[in-house]
Amino acid sequence: MLKNLKTLDWDKTTLETLGIQAEILPKIISNSKVIGEISKGWPIPSIPIASCLGDQHAAMVRQACRKGEAKSIYGTGAFILLNIGNEIVKSNYGLLSTL
Repeated sequence: MLKNLKTLDWDKTTLETLGIQAEILPKIISNSKVIGEISKGWPIPSIPIASCLGDQHAAMVRQACRKGEAKSIYGTGAFILLNIGNEIVKSNYGLLSTL
């Protein structure tokens, strides 16, 4: 992962290791912040766009998965996501924590 889950910013060590310049990456913002609006020419222009969730996380939000609950997601891949709450948990089995 390129994002440091503790600082909520791009991870400098990872970027340096991979040779990625932080300047080319987008600004990390809250997924509840208004980031734009639908442009003119569309059937519903000027409606604010606020929220950017990937399909896996969006499925967990839609199903209202609470701490301790899991969701199995099938699409371009097959994933099982478990809501572990607000604390970052480091896996001893190669699993990935996300926010």
